[in-house]
Amino acid sequence: MYYYLSSDYSDKNFFDADFNFQPPLEGYYDIGEPIVPLSKDRLLNIRFKPHVKIMDMDFAIVFDVILISDEFANILKNFKSDTVLIPTDCKYSNNKPVKKKFWLLHSLSRQGCFDYNNSDYGGKELILKSYQEGNPKLVKVPKSIAIDCNNTNEFDYFFLKNVIFLYPIISENLKNALENAKLKIEAHSTLSILPQHK
Repeated sequence: MYYYLSSDYSDKNFFDADFNFQPPLEGYYDIGEPIVPLSKDRLLNIRFKPHVKIMDMDFAIVFDVILISDEFANILKNFKSDTVLIPTDCKYSNNKPVKKKFWLLHSLSRQGCFDYNNSDYGGKELILKSYQEGNPKLVKVPKSIAIDCNNTNEFDYFFLKNVIFLYPIISENLKNALENAKLKIEAHSTLSILPQHK
């Protein structure tokens, strides 16, 4: 069983923010792509918008940026993923630092493990035909996601390749470890995509 992580906790916790990398990146930040230039001194500065009054979750999505707490990061080290951690400087709009330590969790690749046959998605007949012909079209409206376990590289945390889906996928083992540690996360079955996540 696989799950996806979201951060749609409530209207008051819509994690909107301004952010910038130091030193600056060459080009745009993109999940699944190398960070250029790669630097040991890379830092992500984050300033939350005024409506964000408290940031106490252990997982959050700010645009395409994935933030995880130090506690989440320590658990993830025991699982398999193609990721790197980049330190952050997270502050509220009044310049007060957030209580928890957060990391940018960057995925270096995307996994081609979307099960075209057993998933449900818009335009399935046409896209499935293109997949069978060896040139799959982009899946834009996933309604339920089945994972081809033979093509996950045995990762416990990953993003899907060739599917417009902004949320990371996690294994049941990782989900259980995070929940057993009482971390504040929102995990949903990939077999039932909530309307706001399509």
